[in-house]
Amino acid sequence: MKKVALLRGVTPVGQNRIPKMTYLVEILTEAGLENVKTYIQSGNIVFETDLADNAICTLIHDTIKEKIGADLSVVLKEQPQLTTAIIENPFDE
Repeated sequence: MKKVALLRGVTPVGQNRIPKMTYLVEILTEAGLENVKTYIQSGNIVFETDLADNAICTLIHDTIKEKIGADLSVVLKEQPQLTTAIIENPFDE
């Protein structure tokens, strides 16, 4: 199933910086996620997996902590949740 992980606490400099999104894609793919894509330097990740939500959050957090050193919170969303957010957006245009 396609999911979106939103990384909270990403900073442009310092300990919680993600150096390159291409590296993030690489390490998360190696960790077992499929079709990993990122959006700019934001820390937003789209991917596919059959893992349970808790396992996904742990996998992403621990992989980033081990490979990059950033200690980030991971918020998971699925496509229907994002569609609802777009529909209910109070800032239409």
